[in-house]
Amino acid sequence: MLFSTAFAAVDRPLVSTNDAGEEVVIDSLSLRRRHTEAVKSMVIWRDTVRAERMWREIIAEDSLYAPALYNLSKLHDMEFSEAMEFSQRAYAQDTTNKWYMWSYAQKLMDVEDYDRAFTLFKRLMVIDNMTPATYYYLAYLYLVKSMPYSAIAVLDSADIRMGRHVILSKFKQELLFDTRQYDRAIAEGQLIIQESPYDVDAHLTLAQAYAKAGRDSLAIASYEAAYQVDTTNLETINELWDYYVEQENLDKVFELEERIIGDSKLSVDRKISRVKRYTNSDGLYRDNYFKIGRLIHILAKDYPTNRDIVALYTKHLYYGGQEQEAFDYIHRRLEDDNVTVDDYILAIQLDEVLEEGMQYIHDLDRALELFPENVYIVTLSASLQAKFGAHKTAIRLLRWALKRSENDEDRSSLWTTIGDMYNEQGSMKQAFKAYDKALELNPENSMALNNYAYFLAINGGSLEKALAMSKLAVVLEKSANSYSLDTYAWILHLMGRDQEAKKYMSQALSLSGQQDPTYLAHYADILWALGEKFMAEVYWKKALEMGYDSEELAEHIATLKQQSSTK
Repeated sequence: MLFSTAFAAVDRPLVSTNDAGEEVVIDSLSLRRRHTEAVKSMVIWRDTVRAERMWREIIAEDSLYAPALYNLSKLHDMEFSEAMEFSQRAYAQDTTNKWYMWSYAQKLMDVEDYDRAFTLFKRLMVIDNMTPATYYYLAYLYLVKSMPYSAIAVLDSADIRMGRHVILSKFKQELLFDTRQYDRAIAEGQLIIQESPYDVDAHLTLAQAYAKAGRDSLAIASYEAAYQVDTTNLETINELWDYYVEQENLDKVFELEERIIGDSKLSVDRKISRVKRYTNSDGLYRDNYFKIGRLIHILAKDYPTNRDIVALYTKHLYYGGQEQEAFDYIHRRLEDDNVTVDDYILAIQLDEVLEEGMQYIHDLDRALELFPENVYIVTLSASLQAKFGAHKTAIRLLRWALKRSENDEDRSSLWTTIGDMYNEQGSMKQAFKAYDKALELNPENSMALNNYAYFLAINGGSLEKALAMSKLAVVLEKSANSYSLDTYAWILHLMGRDQEAKKYMSQALSLSGQQDPTYLAHYADILWALGEKFMAEVYWKKALEMGYDSEELAEHIATLKQQSSTK
């Protein structure tokens, strides 16, 4: 191609203009000879630097010398804008040269100037109708113009003139899909496979065509044929997996998932992500617990120390009612030399859920010994100290964690916990200061807003300020939760807005499954204030059944009744 352009017949004057604007007589034979030398440098010696220098010297002498302009436009390290200019100038000198036309048309495609590119490719079809790429580009441009049937007609004409071409056939098959000509797409796919029986993509595309046409048995056979061509091809398994998902055939979905999860080419993060798609759906997880369990077992066997997989496996055992097995599994991990802080956090959380008090203390002490710089572990240790009444020690630990915390969000959470600790001590002024610091660091800390609002309201603070903070806490929660609704309802009650309070407290009770004694007692108080005394008595009784302090509640009820009788 390069040599043919060297001797292209170019109808141009033998007089040109130099950089100074003076007319000069061109030695065309010298230009051709130097151009040929540049081509030899490029093709034979691979010296692109010398070739580019020679072509630039040629166009400096004759700015209309098309072969040099064309070859400069093809250099790979050329700035695109300059390459586009050279290509356009070469084409302008000879609009019948197919190579110049091709180069310019491709550049127009690159800048998405589809209208001008379309005109050039239509001309190329007249000049040279035996180049597959011309048909491909022209069909693509028809598609851009939202004319898929014209695109198919172009590709049909390619078959007639040149015989079947695999790339063009696959493109045509895609267009047949888009226009829902599934029978033609199937016929096209069968012809491609006859010519390329070991082409995995061809089998997959034929399978898709069968599936679209509703011929499920043939679709499955084609997917399996693709798999047999290359049993290591993950794309094939994924395609078949997608098909079975669409068919809602979960048995086959999980059978294929085991193949995918077991494939060494797939990264561990991708495998974990795939399994979590199932575990994150409660209904799907519940109905397919054992099938999903097999996937988790494969991961646990292949990656025994991966923290996410350890967590997945532990939780899987726990959710399946295998509490002791989950407990034993995670605690065996704690004995490994490569144990991580995440392993300890998971073990401590499980200790708490299973109410293993002594084990909780032991694991937390050991975690603090191994990972003394971990803010979360220190925070847990502070909470444990607070449970034993050592609030000063707890606050000291939390302040230590504050100095090592890496971001404002974490520091805000720590200040919230410090505020809660001061509240338990009865140091309300210091508690409110801590909540203020928490909100300075993170104004959208819903826990700080909620706790601040509640304790401010019950300790005689501004109810308007408390209500505003509580309302913001409810809004900020991504999903409704009982504790923020309880706070909001209780502040409304303290403000005498009991009808509104009843609505929100009812929601809090519903979310908690009527298991929280404080919510039940609060609801009873609101009902009493609304004059629904019988139902108030019912809910006070439920609060007692759920563990509310009997003496405290009896005294509270007596006070309310006395206040009611004096009105």
